[in-house]
Amino acid sequence: FHGQVHHAMGQLEMAIREYREAVKLAPHDVRMRLNLGSAYHNQGNLESAIAQYREAIRLNPTDHVLHYNLGLALCDQGRMASAIAAYKESARLNPEDALVRYALGVAQETKGNLSQAIAEYEAAIQLNPGLAIAYTKLGWILYNLHRVPQAAVVFEKAVKCDGDDPQALHGLGLAKLEMGKEEEAISLVVQAYQKEE
Repeated sequence: FHGQVHHAMGQLEMAIREYREAVKLAPHDVRMRLNLGSAYHNQGNLESAIAQYREAIRLNPTDHVLHYNLGLALCDQGRMASAIAAYKESARLNPEDALVRYALGVAQETKGNLSQAIAEYEAAIQLNPGLAIAYTKLGWILYNLHRVPQAAVVFEKAVKCDGDDPQALHGLGLAKLEMGKEEEAISLVVQAYQKEE
C-alpha cells in the first residue's frame, strides 16, 4: 500500500523500495511485480521494468495487462518486434481492448509496417469510436500515402472526437489545402497552431 502512495506522489525511489520489500515478502504476488515494473518504467529503468513484467507473466501468463505493459517497455526501448509480439499476446487475451490495438498500430507504424498499422488503428477505432488519437494517427498515414480524400474524412472524425487536437486540425488543414479548399485549410491550420501554444 505504501508503495502505491509513493508511486502516485511521484516518489519513485521510495515506491521502488516499498515494492521490492513487498516482492521479497510475497514473490508470487503478480500485482506487486506489476507495480514494481511500472515504477521502474516510470523511472526510465527499462531493463528492470522488463524483468519484472516477464516474471509477472511467468507467474500469470493469461493476464493481458502484463503483456501490454511489457509491450510498452519494449517499445520505449526501441525493440519493436518484441513489443509487437507482446501487444499481440495482450490483444489475443483481451480482444476488446482498443488501447492495445492502438499501441500495436504505433509499434507497427514505427517499424514501417504501414498496412498493419492501418489495420490496427482501424481495429482500435472499431472497438472505441471515440479514440481520437487513433483517427489522427490513421489520418497521417493516409495523408503521407497520398490518399488525401480518405485522410480528410479520418481527420474530420478525429476533430469531431477531440476538437483540441492540434495534430488532427493540422492534418485536416493540409488535406483541405490539397483538395483546393484554401480558406477552410487556412482556418484549420491557424486553429492547430493556436492549440499548440
